Amino acid sequence: MFCESELPQLKPQVTNQQDSLEQLQEDVAALAKYVEKLSQWRKQEVQQTLKSKIVTGLQQLGLLADSINLLADQLEIEILKFKTIAIETNEAYHAIQQSSNTTLTAQTPSNQRPLNIWEVNFSALPVVEKKTGGFLLTARTINLFAPDTQKDIQTLALQQPRKPLLTLVNG
Repeated sequence: MFCESELPQLKPQVTNQQDSLEQLQEDVAALAKYVEKLSQWRKQEVQQTLKSKIVTGLQQLGLLADSINLLADQLEIEILKFKTIAIETNEAYHAIQQSSNTTLTAQTPSNQRPLNIWEVNFSALPVVEKKTGGFLLTARTINLFAPDTQKDIQTLALQQPRKPLLTLVNG
């Protein structure tokens, strides 16, 4: 950092006009050098501040990416559990619909399919991929029609790291 002691020392005034002019030119040149050094120092200070912000920002983004991905893993497990329960409940619901339809066969067409209590419109989760030089916010599709959901839930639960959802960082 620059301080006042680095200011160029100006020489006392001289009485001769020629000497005064030369002295003034020297003082102006010394001040110009000082201004250039000060400008370079300010540029370095700004660059250092920006670099510090980038390092801190990347660290925070990394932590948030890990948190988002952990939440996505947890949400996938819950969605697969939801699917398992929905299928079981839907089977019971269909059984009730079919038994009530058999008593009313004269009133309803026989090709009518039972109603479902759940539908799938979208089955993707947001995830963050760490790339060289940055991050990519994207989506991971959940295959809700895989044959063995219970095995998938157990596998995902075992693969999921045990991390706290909130990490405090001093800074």
